[in-house]
Amino acid sequence: MQSARVIKNTDSQEVAVVFAIRLHSMHITPLEERHNYEFFVKNLLTRQMDFIHALHELPPSCAVELRYLYDPRQPNTLSIYFLAQASHSKRAAALKQAAELEHYLLHLLMVNNHLHEFHLVKNARQLRSLSQPFAFRHIVEIHRREDLISLDTVRFKPKRLGFLHGPEEVRLPTGSSSPVYYVFPYFPHSGNMERLCNMLSLQPHPCLVSICLRPYRLTLADENFLTERLKVCEKYAQLTLDGHGEVRIMEAYLKNQAQALHKECDKEYLQLLDAAFLIKVQLASTHPLRPELINMVGTTITEHSGV
Repeated sequence: MQSARVIKNTDSQEVAVVFAIRLHSMHITPLEERHNYEFFVKNLLTRQMDFIHALHELPPSCAVELRYLYDPRQPNTLSIYFLAQASHSKRAAALKQAAELEHYLLHLLMVNNHLHEFHLVKNARQLRSLSQPFAFRHIVEIHRREDLISLDTVRFKPKRLGFLHGPEEVRLPTGSSSPVYYVFPYFPHSGNMERLCNMLSLQPHPCLVSICLRPYRLTLADENFLTERLKVCEKYAQLTLDGHGEVRIMEAYLKNQAQALHKECDKEYLQLLDAAFLIKVQLASTHPLRPELINMVGTTITEHSGV
């Protein structure tokens, strides 16, 4: 018996087929892994990253969303599941692509998560409930921080930290002529999801955490933009011009900053060439979301970049 499916028309006049794969149970951690926690966490993160990178083999018409759903009416239950979608201009092709995606994801989850057991959702009513468990009246999105970093002037205005503020307008510091656009990376967290699950269980209203991934192919314009950043960083890591057009040696701090940015931008460029994704992290609820939950989601998906 195949999975239950929701078939709908998208805004782009395509047919989208949606199905779900749900976490059914978890096995007890083997004794040898409990006594070597560092190895266990490293192995777990490696398997998770392998699963994520395998999603890049999917066509752009496919998307995968991981959800954590909590409803206080069922206080001892946390639903964890994947919603997957395949789209095509023709209904038969969309159904075929969904069937292929179903097998691909299920097999990947089976081999990369040896302590977890996943099952297809086969009940149509349950699938509709998981797709729209409640009215999404309040939604918060977790953004990666971005900035225009000057290579020839020192920043004096501190940036706001945390996840409770809306995105700041990215502005070039006064007197600078060498901006480098930089997106602060997500660092994989070495902890587990226990704190997030505990925080969800404290919420008085239904809450949903959504992490959506879609494969992305870099365009020529993307590659030109990324390589131009490297050229600017490399230039300011060596020599620059002062306000009178004369060559001077870069100040030590700014030169080190340019070298560090060059290294990070080069690493990001290679990673994006290998496997680029569009990622969206959202929280939804029937009531205003509590700040401690927003902070917990942010700190669960990424390490602090300043330590």
